[in-house]
Amino acid sequence: MIFCGTQLGERELGFGPRRGWKMRKAQPRSALAQVIATVIGFAEKGSQVLATFGWNDFFEAQFAPYREKGFAAGRVAVEHRRAYRLYTAQGEMPAEAAGKLFYEAQGSGDLPAVGDWVVVRQLPGEHKAVIHAVLPRRSKFS
Repeated sequence: MIFCGTQLGERELGFGPRRGWKMRKAQPRSALAQVIATVIGFAEKGSQVLATFGWNDFFEAQFAPYREKGFAAGRVAVEHRRAYRLYTAQGEMPAEAAGKLFYEAQGSGDLPAVGDWVVVRQLPGEHKAVIHAVLPRRSKFS
């Protein structure tokens, strides 16, 4: 049995398997790792990746003006202060919000949050993006 990086026997832990109990082996991937592998695996399929995370006709209509200008869409997976992780058609990537987005925000509700669809532009030659706008939300927790 592995515990905190050390291999311990049942006696050192003070318990053993009981009658009828079956010891399960740990799964090779966590649920998050499976989602990330799915995103990366679908990266070549473009819009199917976005559909996996909830992209639909509503968001497509809101995004149309940005698509004409060469922007891409992404969904905020993780937010930590001003750093973000996005799911995009190119896979998972780190991002940061543009300064203009912070400047024009009336409050924290105008800034990207987990679950938001955002308008991004990938930095040339890097696997990183800048968030330029937040698409209108269909629902939110207050």
